[in-house]
Amino acid sequence: MKILRLAVMGWIAVMTLLIGLAVGIRNPKPITEARTFCAYGRVFVEFEDNGRLWGTLMLDFYGHPLPCNEGNDPEIKNTI
Repeated sequence: MKILRLAVMGWIAVMTLLIGLAVGIRNPKPITEARTFCAYGRVFVEFEDNGRLWGTLMLDFYGHPLPCNEGNDPEIKNTI
């Protein structure tokens, strides 16, 4: 009975490992693109990850919105 339990637990562990490896091979790590831009006098950051697009307002250390610098380039694109 104890050997049967160990065999079943071992089989479950091996199958879980194989399924995890198969999913990791088929879905490589995505590339995330980040873009900052000015709107409404504030700096926003926009992220694109595997075709999904989302963004947020950039905040300073104290949690206040960052104001735009009109002299800087309004759009900067980086790949992370």
